[in-house]
Amino acid sequence: MVYAQPRRRYFDRAHPEGLALSKERLIGLDLIRGLCAVSVMVYHYAYYSGLGNFAAAGTYAVYIFFVLSGFTLFYVYGEKPLSSESLKDFFLARAFRIMPLYTAVVTYQLFSNPITFDRFSQYLVNVSLLFGLSNPGTTSMTPGGWSIGIEAVFYLLFPVVLLFRSVKALAALTIATFMLHFIYVHAIYSNKDIVSTWSPYTQAITFLCYFVAGVLAARVFHLLPKFGGSIWLSLATLLAIVTLPHLAGWDRVTIIADWPSALMIALSIGVVVLGARARITGAARKVAVFLGDISYSLYLLHLVVFFELKLQLGDADTLTLLAASTAVTLVLSKLLYTYFETPARRLRHARSPVPASPMRRHRL
Repeated sequence: MVYAQPRRRYFDRAHPEGLALSKERLIGLDLIRGLCAVSVMVYHYAYYSGLGNFAAAGTYAVYIFFVLSGFTLFYVYGEKPLSSESLKDFFLARAFRIMPLYTAVVTYQLFSNPITFDRFSQYLVNVSLLFGLSNPGTTSMTPGGWSIGIEAVFYLLFPVVLLFRSVKALAALTIATFMLHFIYVHAIYSNKDIVSTWSPYTQAITFLCYFVAGVLAARVFHLLPKFGGSIWLSLATLLAIVTLPHLAGWDRVTIIADWPSALMIALSIGVVVLGARARITGAARKVAVFLGDISYSLYLLHLVVFFELKLQLGDADTLTLLAASTAVTLVLSKLLYTYFETPARRLRHARSPVPASPMRRHRL
């Protein structure tokens, strides 16, 4: 049995978000976050290369991000009192976390095509993240951006969720949001047409249950005694999410609108809970931190890189395109994390007298 690291105070002068004290960093969540980003990349690369449609890898890997978001936000902020100062700190931290890179990516997309009044208006809505409030599936300017818009909506809702801090209140809220999810998804997918239902499906109401379930999981995590576990349990659960639909012959509509969706949601929550309880050491820890660090850049950039290289390489064979796209995406993601994301977050704390928590390094 392996045990989670005890809570401890320490200073890290190299930390991009300040000198700090805090709870232990949950390295297992870094690994899960990074692997989910890689799963989305693999799904997209296979699909757009004609190698296969591994829908579960792309679909539920994104949904796990919402569980991770609810879990890590409550883990960091759940014990803090609601006040004007804490809310200001929260919203500024979230803005500096997701806006700089997202703005850079959509700015690239803006200039990659002729700029019209409609496109520029869409651009302004994207950089403000307000597009998450209105059809993010069709108004996002970059692949995968719809989930960032929905994430921003959850940031707005998080202070409200904090009003339900007791386990019973959060459990009731989780049940209510799941009921709402199943009713809404069943209604919009009654015709089984995923194309025409993409816009109504990609709404915050669809995924709120994942976020709230993550908050509840973190609330229970606070109450349970410290115990460790193997990261292999979480990885096995993630593997089941990716492979089970393919083995069972479930298509994308089945895994999000029929009874298997309940199983897939439960597994998605389980991945996060098991990952949070696992301890990772040695070389595996370095890999987990690396993947966690680059996960946001990798998620936003992988299709941009793929289509740009496909255009530049012309008649290159599929293997060459995939190898080049993967290599460029990984290198570029690391560079952006080191020289763009990290300095952007440092700006947030440049004049802040209060040190930030290392736990905020958990990617949302």
